[in-house]
Amino acid sequence: MQASLVSNYHLFNEHLRAPAALTIFFWRLTLLLALLALLSVYFEATVYCLSHALSLIGDSLRLAESRFTSDHFAGSTWNSVQRELKCCGVDNYEEWFSYLGNSSVPDSCCTLYAIDCGKVALKAGNFYPTSCANAISKWAENNGIYIAILVTFIIIFQLLSLFLSILTKFSSLD
Repeated sequence: MQASLVSNYHLFNEHLRAPAALTIFFWRLTLLLALLALLSVYFEATVYCLSHALSLIGDSLRLAESRFTSDHFAGSTWNSVQRELKCCGVDNYEEWFSYLGNSSVPDSCCTLYAIDCGKVALKAGNFYPTSCANAISKWAENNGIYIAILVTFIIIFQLLSLFLSILTKFSSLD
């Protein structure tokens, strides 16, 4: 009698084992697919946000470009951007002609800086030919991993803050 119970148990266990393993396999597969979907959405959102941010930066620089001579802050911003990124103008150096006239560029566009070097920079070939939009895009590409890590930490911090505020709210109700 006991032998038949043991054999029935093993028979029952064998039939149970396959579906349980299959269930666990599909659970893990579903979890993996959900994780891959979340990662895909995260990276797509990061790319969208980065391109949107670069567009906003370009628009802000265009506005500051038009105020280069009349607004000290706009002029300082442009000088800093062009010196640091070794670029000239948002899309190209010729944009400055309409604001500065006489085929002039700001002194910060000069590769070899000197006072009033921008007035003769084109004739002397002493200017950065790279557009600042391209320079900023290249900077973002080179530092993309750091930007992604920063965004990830900000998202985690926001979610943690949300969780703790909900937890605090529910604990204060008790």
